[in-house]
Amino acid sequence: MSGVTIYALRDPRDNRVRWVGQTEYEKARIAAHMNPKRADMSARAQWIRSLKAEGLRPIMERLEHRPSIGQGHPGERERHWMTVMLASGEPLLNVTLPGHKRSEESKQKQRASRLATIAARRTVEPLALADTLPPGAAQ
Repeated sequence: MSGVTIYALRDPRDNRVRWVGQTEYEKARIAAHMNPKRADMSARAQWIRSLKAEGLRPIMERLEHRPSIGQGHPGERERHWMTVMLASGEPLLNVTLPGHKRSEESKQKQRASRLATIAARRTVEPLALADTLPPGAAQ
């Protein structure tokens, strides 16, 4: 099915919505959510890891499907659904909407996640040719 799907991820332990997102490929997106990178310390990744530790998966619920982007910008629809979920008291982990302040703990976790990602991406300095030659070899 082509188009964009706006979805919610529910926690199977309490049926509360923890994430609202958008995707063109639902199966691939849930698979990506289920396999956070080791360096990812975001609230979403920690939540997914806690589910996996209990042998659980989030429940993906389709909120809306738009066959083409021409029927409203998907980012606007995602924000709409985030607002709806927040207004109904759902504890979203991806809240960055204007007017909704993130807790200091959330900010610290995001900072730590960014720093871990940066550290994981750094590469080792390449060896100089002289460092790779056996002792006594001509350079």
